[in-house]
Amino acid sequence: MAKIKKDTSLRKSILQAAITGQLISNVDGETETGKQLLDRIIEERNKKLLAEWEEKLKENPKTKKPTQIVASEIDDEEIPFEIPENWCWCRLGEICNAQLGKTLDKSKNKGDEVPYLCSINVNWGQIDLEKVKNLKLEESEKTKYLLKKGDLLICEGGDVGRAAIWDLEKEMYYQNALHCVRFYLNLNQKYFYYILVQYKNLGILDKVSKGMTIKHLVQGALLNLIVPLPPLAVQNAIVAKLEEVLPFVDAYENVVLQKEELKNALPDKVKKAILQEAIQGKLTEDWRKTATIEETGKQLLDRIIEERNAKLLAEWEEKLKDNPKAKKPTLIVASEIEEEEIPFEVPDSWCWCRWGELSDSIQYGYNAPAKESGRIKMVRITDIQDGKVQWETVPYCEISEEEILSYKLKKNDILFARTGGTVGKSFLVDEEPENSVYAGYLIRTQYDSKKLNPKYLKMFMESQLYWEQLKNGTIATAQPNCNGQTLSKMIVPLPPLTEQEKIVEIIEQMLPLCEKLGG
Repeated sequence: MAKIKKDTSLRKSILQAAITGQLISNVDGETETGKQLLDRIIEERNKKLLAEWEEKLKENPKTKKPTQIVASEIDDEEIPFEIPENWCWCRLGEICNAQLGKTLDKSKNKGDEVPYLCSINVNWGQIDLEKVKNLKLEESEKTKYLLKKGDLLICEGGDVGRAAIWDLEKEMYYQNALHCVRFYLNLNQKYFYYILVQYKNLGILDKVSKGMTIKHLVQGALLNLIVPLPPLAVQNAIVAKLEEVLPFVDAYENVVLQKEELKNALPDKVKKAILQEAIQGKLTEDWRKTATIEETGKQLLDRIIEERNAKLLAEWEEKLKDNPKAKKPTLIVASEIEEEEIPFEVPDSWCWCRWGELSDSIQYGYNAPAKESGRIKMVRITDIQDGKVQWETVPYCEISEEEILSYKLKKNDILFARTGGTVGKSFLVDEEPENSVYAGYLIRTQYDSKKLNPKYLKMFMESQLYWEQLKNGTIATAQPNCNGQTLSKMIVPLPPLTEQEKIVEIIEQMLPLCEKLGG
């Protein structure tokens, strides 16, 4: 079952009202405008620059005078929405100091081992200290990269802009996947955190980030970001109001989510039960009583292996013409499947086999940078949504003519994701695709559709048996992944071809009815 997302429309509306000045009014203690606050920040920064310069002059009379900071010109087309008259627009770099953390390099880093945060520790509004790593820092670096209570941490990559405030009084440092932001003149960092949350909702952070496939919010883009600056008293009042209201929004969203989950759980459970019945042969019990089985699953498997071996030998004989020493291929033999591997009984006319015995090819995708234009499209797992390729999002790639033949997508190919949060997710190419290849995080499996029904195999890849085997064969790393070998070793219940087709026919009739249970 696809994970149900919270309905966050109310939250987004409240945050938009907050950063456009519509959430509160008539704030006590409001003595200066946003523009006056900005001018005061710049004035203080310039005074500090001059003081530091004067200190340096004592040692070096030729020290160059620093360039004074001046408020940026902001064009009308840059402004995303209207704000109150006593607010102003400014660039983030004018009101804060921001720097990236320490670069990790085991061969160069020296000094004491100290705890540090990286991007995996920073979630929206939360810092996870369960898995904190150590790095080596010299004494001179500790001051530079030591976190202070109130620092706003912003992720450069991944879910770009993901941010949280460090609110602990303990020793902690940070590495170069994080921006550490400290605001001047006690500006309210929580107010700017909420700006980042809403800018993410509005797509502003992704728009200013660099890169096509993997986005990065580089420091220049972060500092150049324009933000609405209210008077300080207004910032504090906005944060106070949000912290009063948002817990109620959380409660509302959770109630709605639970209702949707209950509504969706029933059809998902029914679907799983139907698929389990299908791969155990129970859906076609009555059909088998009157059907004539001309070829059993075991005979079908033997025929598949025999024809694959004949092809291997033919290819070898061709190679012998150019190279008499070409090594004879190892012929495919049906695997021995131990009794303890078999999870349930199947009909006598079926057999158990391994996935690798059925597939003509199990091949990793093509690795190349995504391009905005070109001749050949490159399908990624992110381009596959709701069982369809979203062709409008598919990028292009550069690939030679020889390589196109190896990686070109064809009807009846089955793709599956081999890494990340979508590991195991599969897709059947059931229509002739556009002129396209498939990307490196996908594995393609190909079959002879005259011997196997690809839709049956795809249904197996949605069954509990498939997911259990995938889980057992998945390599546990920061990004969970599996490989072609994992897939090849999976055991599959193989019915005769005519029964595969009957199972597909029955399931295609039942699943739409199953979906209606959640309506």
